[in-house]
Amino acid sequence: YLKAGNNFFLGNKFNWSEIYPPAPTFVESIRGESYKNIFIVGDYGLILHWNGKGWYRYDQFYTYANGNGDVLSRAWIKGNIVFIVGHSPLIQGIIYRGTQ
Repeated sequence: YLKAGNNFFLGNKFNWSEIYPPAPTFVESIRGESYKNIFIVGDYGLILHWNGKGWYRYDQFYTYANGNGDVLSRAWIKGNIVFIVGHSPLIQGIIYRGTQ
């Protein structure tokens, strides 16, 4: 992937296509194992998954209170397992582990 300004591109050194995540302004990290398995994480508990055809937004992790919210800073993907880490104003650390 490549992020240029507010634009996101998916590809390799020969071919790039622009992708349009549903919440481009809250992004902290983009990680993928393939062009069909990409996670975007970010501010306010943002978790987006690209399966090669469309985006899925995990709204159950959204947090916003008095202008503050969880910040999810990194995602790691291996096969069908994903780990997401971050921090919150209310607790020191966040670790999510899930399967797809």
